[in-house]
Amino acid sequence: MNIVNRYNAGERVFRNAKLRGADLSGADLSGADLSDAHLRGAHLSEADLSGANLSGANLSYADLSGADLMCVNLSYADLRGAHLSNADLMRADLSGADLSNADLMRANLSGAELSGANLMRARGILYAQCAWYAHGEMGRQLLAILINNEIVFYCGCFRGSARELINYILQGDKKHCESRYKAMDFLISCF
Repeated sequence: MNIVNRYNAGERVFRNAKLRGADLSGADLSGADLSDAHLRGAHLSEADLSGANLSGANLSYADLSGADLMCVNLSYADLRGAHLSNADLMRADLSGADLSNADLMRANLSGAELSGANLMRARGILYAQCAWYAHGEMGRQLLAILINNEIVFYCGCFRGSARELINYILQGDKKHCESRYKAMDFLISCF
């Protein structure tokens, strides 16, 4: 019985599943637990993975083009070189995920959590990141991503617009304001 038939038969847990290169195109895996699954090079185009748990999964070089990844947990997932063009990643948790060399052309990242994500050489996304060490803030990092023509900032547990970041800075320790404003201004200038 293949994985899709097992899922449709009622099994929803596929933790640590070994599915390297599997063809799951168009499969309905919504809500499935695929945490730590090995899906390197798997074909998941047009698959419904909405609400699924793929935390820690190896999806490197997987084809997820056009997939429904809405509200999916991809925290700390390996998505190096993955094809995510036209994927719906609305409200997906991509915190700590490795998206280096991933194709994100026309992917919907509205409301996605990208704190700590590695976006080096990712295609189809405009982003900038900086780190600073001023005023005792050891290696603080600020990430800015252009999503739907708006810059969204990520820093630690913060996620929001430029206006929200200014309010966040104003509510914090005054000795950190200057360095945080400089980091924000630098990232805005990158766009």
